Amino acid sequence: MKVFLVGATGFVGRTATAFLLGQGHDVVAWVRDSNQAKDQLGRDVTLVSEDVDLVKEMENADVVVNLSGQQLSGVRWTKNRKKRFYESRVGINNQLVEAMKNATNPPHTFLSANAIGFYSPSPNKVADDDPPNNDTFLGKLCSDWEQSANEAKNIGVRVCNLKFGLVLGREGGILAQMSLPFEYGVATNLGFGNHMFSWIHILDLVRAIGFCIDNSDVSGSVNITSPNPVKCKEFVKALAKNTVSFITVPVPTILFGFVYGFGESAKHLTNSHNVIPEKLVANGFSFVFEEVFDALNEEFNSSDVKITDHKLGKTDSSYPLRVECYKKASAQYELNTSIKLKSDTYSTFDFFSSPLNLGMSTPNWMGFRILEMPEHVDKGSTFAYKINLGPLPFRWRTEIAKWSEGEMFIDFQTKGPYSLWWHEHRIIENSNTTSLMEDRVLYRVPLGLLGRVAHFFFVKRTLFRIFSYRRRIIQLRFGG
Repeated sequence: MKVFLVGATGFVGRTATAFLLGQGHDVVAWVRDSNQAKDQLGRDVTLVSEDVDLVKEMENADVVVNLSGQQLSGVRWTKNRKKRFYESRVGINNQLVEAMKNATNPPHTFLSANAIGFYSPSPNKVADDDPPNNDTFLGKLCSDWEQSANEAKNIGVRVCNLKFGLVLGREGGILAQMSLPFEYGVATNLGFGNHMFSWIHILDLVRAIGFCIDNSDVSGSVNITSPNPVKCKEFVKALAKNTVSFITVPVPTILFGFVYGFGESAKHLTNSHNVIPEKLVANGFSFVFEEVFDALNEEFNSSDVKITDHKLGKTDSSYPLRVECYKKASAQYELNTSIKLKSDTYSTFDFFSSPLNLGMSTPNWMGFRILEMPEHVDKGSTFAYKINLGPLPFRWRTEIAKWSEGEMFIDFQTKGPYSLWWHEHRIIENSNTTSLMEDRVLYRVPLGLLGRVAHFFFVKRTLFRIFSYRRRIIQLRFGG
């Protein structure tokens, strides 16, 4: 099906894009900046800008998925921000529905993101069709958000209002905001920790989007949450076990007032929501992550990315070619990972050999941009990128050292943050329709002892995050 996707470059949107492509859908993304979105979404997504003829797009789409919405958490809810929160949700829905009404052949399905803030805070269980909370700004926002989507019902469009719980994914949402102290030994409890967390792992979230697209019996309000919500202190305990936290420090609720303002922006962080996905379960949806510990373990302890000291030296088969490229530099560390993909070797090679797809599998916080690339890639081809490592921006230039069509290629850094960066990509045939992608990276950090300390505390963690994210996006992209 042809899916018209709004919010494709966001935290959820990028993962959803990879998933929808992997399920065989044609994705058209409505974006503000086509050049930047191309670096984030890869070559297989059709990009349309803000001034596109929306009516025409609605006539060409089978399904519309709106995931747009300016971030609510972690900022003060000023008057101007509240206006932007509203326009980026209700305003966008209004534009989409108006275009659907004017289309001669509108899409048959409209999925609109929403949030569990729609419901009144309560420790008691809440089902999909419970009434909204119109007593707060967030509740009223979510209620108007849903109503704006429901207007499409008047022209026969099936509407699903997807009420997301707290989305668990390392590269965004609540984990991006609160996990840093955990990774350096200090767990933090929000208030007394007795309020309920209704959560959903990002992989189950995008699978639920696909489920709602494919199942015409599903409509109306749909809670996108795990069937097992937990108390905040249980969430913190699970997160601490999956990181290196050894002490827990309670953060008094009043401190949120000083940071986020004494109002709803602070209160919503400690509101209790015990939301149950009755409609998903009743219609046969199966969760990959039902328990919060398993969901967090997937984010912080993936066994599929391994970083070790490099000890092979001259016995390494790549040593002669590497020495030719780097002269005296030798590798300190080695990163290995592999991914089984539902694609043949040539399709896999074609995807990985395109620099345009590198941005798709790179986290947003890296600020990845392609600066230079050749029209045709072969041995000796050079590429220039811009990336961020932490707060520091870098220009990264690489060159192809070896190119074997359909089998493998090697690129190495000629300019960038590492003393040595040597990346081997191998594609191995499993069957006529599946293949194995293997990554092997040999690298060296600068600054001697100081660099090794930085590697232990920062660089190793960063590379683990980058390659874990890369594995996930690629697996989703190829239907894994």
